[in-house]
Amino acid sequence: MPIKRAVKSRVLPHGRSMRRLPVGLGRGLRMGVDFQRGETRLYLGLYEVELNRHLRRIAKPGYRSFDIGGQYGYDALVLAKLTGAPVLSVESEPELAVEIRENAAANPGLPSIEVVTGFVSDDAAGDHVTIDDLAAEHFVPDLIKLDIEGGEVAALRGAARVLEDRRPAIQLEVHGKEIEWECLAILRAAGYEPPTVVDRRRWLPEHRPIDHNRWLIFEG
Repeated sequence: MPIKRAVKSRVLPHGRSMRRLPVGLGRGLRMGVDFQRGETRLYLGLYEVELNRHLRRIAKPGYRSFDIGGQYGYDALVLAKLTGAPVLSVESEPELAVEIRENAAANPGLPSIEVVTGFVSDDAAGDHVTIDDLAAEHFVPDLIKLDIEGGEVAALRGAARVLEDRRPAIQLEVHGKEIEWECLAILRAAGYEPPTVVDRRRWLPEHRPIDHNRWLIFEG
């Protein structure tokens, strides 16, 4: 066993338990944290910290949000905290969707966080959903956070009505150069101005499996 992994296994607490985040954008929020699962950065307020100032800018009070790619629910909690408005979180893995619901329930003072289990795409076949259909069923978002590991283009194609009618602010994580170009073309055609580009930090970098992985921030 590598030394780093051995130290981590012996020093850090085992298992997921509800903890109050002590620092960072999520300070004061309660959520399940499992240090052995690699969530130390999240607990210490270092998770995607390079996005914080941009998210504070676009997550305006009263903005209702879609959290597409909910994972553990951290982003949904932060969006609800910053905006004071409802959040719809969509997660494809049922186990993670359960975690999001548990984390939302642990923060009763926040606005409602509703969770949908499914894949966001450009059609609604099977367990797939579109952003346009989610908006018709729940609410039209003022802000969309989109991080679905390469499915960004299909998700935006399935959001034609929302992009045209509301033009929400967007925090978009792209996974590859070609994907970024296609996303930019879709959003440019929908009337969006060029985005703010946020690259990965060089200090204490998070491990990423692909080279071109960054964020595009659209004001809406």
